[in-house]
Amino acid sequence: MRYLLDTNICSRLVRGQDVFLARAEGRLWADSAISAITAHELEFWATATGAKRLQAVRDFLSTAVVIPFEAAAAQAAAKLRAALLSKPLSAYDALIAGHALALGYVLVTADADFKRVPGLRTENWLKA
Repeated sequence: MRYLLDTNICSRLVRGQDVFLARAEGRLWADSAISAITAHELEFWATATGAKRLQAVRDFLSTAVVIPFEAAAAQAAAKLRAALLSKPLSAYDALIAGHALALGYVLVTADADFKRVPGLRTENWLKA
């Protein structure tokens, strides 16, 4: 099974909060990746909060498997946003969810909003 890590999971790793290290066990990037959208969110967060965090994010991204956001992901995200017009996700969350759907990956997230996305499989590795 392949996993796409959401930004809230990655930010915990960057901050050294390895609450799900037992799940990863040194194989984090063997079956997991992040979206280019998540890479953007991490870069913005770090740039806005200072040099120390920026270095930690850059170190994290240097080891991460970052998957480019391509046309199939854009189409899946657009379809998803249209389906959820009455109670939309944030734009970035819709892009990440669409990316996971297009890839057929499980989205690893602590954000319960993703449970509303039809067909999206999610796991929360922060819960035991």
